[in-house]
Amino acid sequence: MRTAAALVGIGSALFLAACGNQPAPTGDGSAVTETARNTSPAPQAATGHEPEIVDLSNEIVLAGSPYQRSVQDPVVLCFGPQTAIYPPDCVGPELKGAFSWADHDVQQENGITWTDDTVYAIGHYAPEAGEQGTFTLTRPLDPEPPPGYDTTDWLDTDFSALCKDPTADVAGVDQAGRTQGPAGMDEEQALLTLLRQDLAGYATSWLSDGGVMNVLLTEGTDLGASRAAIRDVYTGPLCLENRNVPSDQDLRAAQDAVADRSDLRFHSVGSGGTDARLYVEVVVADQATVDAIYETAAPWLAPDQIVIVSAVQALQP
Repeated sequence: MRTAAALVGIGSALFLAACGNQPAPTGDGSAVTETARNTSPAPQAATGHEPEIVDLSNEIVLAGSPYQRSVQDPVVLCFGPQTAIYPPDCVGPELKGAFSWADHDVQQENGITWTDDTVYAIGHYAPEAGEQGTFTLTRPLDPEPPPGYDTTDWLDTDFSALCKDPTADVAGVDQAGRTQGPAGMDEEQALLTLLRQDLAGYATSWLSDGGVMNVLLTEGTDLGASRAAIRDVYTGPLCLENRNVPSDQDLRAAQDAVADRSDLRFHSVGSGGTDARLYVEVVVADQATVDAIYETAAPWLAPDQIVIVSAVQALQP
């Protein structure tokens, strides 16, 4: 059977799950019973994540990779998302302090010197110095993170099904035959259009094993009406569930507003995974930046619906 891989996590693009104990959501696994559940516990609604506020007057930690464009150029510390090209091309703060390429697994091409290894730099970051700032080492670069460094992946990627029997209401449909032939993906494309444009209360969606389409709806959205609207265009395996999450429309509006803040230093803004939250990866999560993100997104999202991740972290004592 062919499945619509493009439908996986079709919330606003990205990145970028957090902890949080919420009441168990209600599910709609079939038209026969609205209590049909997956055999494994369903993922719970998660809360936002506000990072520890970073004070640049203290020592900080930054994970990155040394890079030198030419022998005439300074060594810089590349961090954050990088373009997948060879040889690599990146910008970053100039690395100051004790450093030698002899301590690293070096690659060279077209005069460029770099390493693919991630190292942890401890020292002082001055983002306003020079073109891309400076990073002054107070300790040697280390391939291991220092104690207390947060390596949590905040993006929820549990793509399990939200119900036990996703075809109970379409038992007579030949699921293998449904996706055959030139028009085999028409239903999936129609569903994609419905979710993003016309389905009230739509939050996010993903595919799980067996081509099961899981659709997350905002709290209070009528599951029966939503199922009927989806079944008008799609007869494949389907699970629906309500959670206390923002709608995809509100997420996209907040994402656009934050992304338009050219005064904020961030690497990425978006949403993804199996929860409906805004993920913002900033260079430095100082108080002003965190407050600005919350204020900008406030017309659509509460702070607990936003995950803020800082590339620069405070050095833990």
